[in-house]
Amino acid sequence: MTANEAVVFDSNVFIRNAVRAGDSVVVEKTIKSTGSVSSDDKLWAKVGVETLGTMTAKSTITSDAELISKGPVTAATGVIKGTLDVAGKTTASEIIEAQKGILSLDIIRSKENIISDKALISTALLQANGGIHSMSTINCDDRISAKKDIFTMSYVTAAEGFVTQKDIAAAGDIRSDKNIRAIGTVTGNLVTAQTGGVVSKGLIHSNQDVKADNVIEGTKGVLSKVDVTAENNLVAKKETNTQTLVVNKGAKILETLDVSGAATFGTATVKGKLYVGDRAISDIVTSMEADMAKMRTELAESRESMRRMMEMMEQRA
Repeated sequence: MTANEAVVFDSNVFIRNAVRAGDSVVVEKTIKSTGSVSSDDKLWAKVGVETLGTMTAKSTITSDAELISKGPVTAATGVIKGTLDVAGKTTASEIIEAQKGILSLDIIRSKENIISDKALISTALLQANGGIHSMSTINCDDRISAKKDIFTMSYVTAAEGFVTQKDIAAAGDIRSDKNIRAIGTVTGNLVTAQTGGVVSKGLIHSNQDVKADNVIEGTKGVLSKVDVTAENNLVAKKETNTQTLVVNKGAKILETLDVSGAATFGTATVKGKLYVGDRAISDIVTSMEADMAKMRTELAESRESMRRMMEMMEQRA
């Protein structure tokens, strides 16, 4: 059927084959198709668009309500004010904008940004050449990959990890069962990664405490500008170097204690030997006692000799 002017139907119109338009197709309510819907220009509906086949537009696909397709959806720009429900692949060369969310059972891929005012949920790969922004949650059962920022005002979850050349930012938590890779910063209320861990080529900064249920390992050391506090033992396998060592209770040294300067003790108890130079003090004291005993003996002998000399002098007088 060909018409140079408008064609108006008061009832339903059923078409078993394709509907093609060189200009806009405007429907006040619902477009339903069991095959493909194709337009070289805009495809617009106030209530909704539903098809069991493919939906393709070289320009814009706009829906004030739902957009439901059992097959792929391809458009330069898609603006959905209701729900976007696609069983196949969704492709947009610019922006996919959904005010109530995007639900996909397959891949969501965009050459530019993916923006959502509410939840963004994907059971497959979520990939964008631009950024991925959501005013609500971002939840992906696969990997989230973007060349620009990944941002959400709520939490973001990716079972297979995050990959971005820019920043990852969330007002809530960032959760991943595998790796989190970002060239820029990773900012969130709580960043959670499973066995893959968190790897950064730059600084990892925290304005508050950094807590580890296991050990914190530094291949080049651990640097602190203030105190290092240990509730149990502070263990160094080689050396402990400090300007001043203050011990509030006891100190136990299992091997040697080398003091280059002076040492002051209130009370010192030595169970072994105390050395001065290469000689033990006990040996020095023993030697001094032997010398004193010998001197006392010699002094007594000298006194005895003097006494005898005095007696002999008195007898001669």
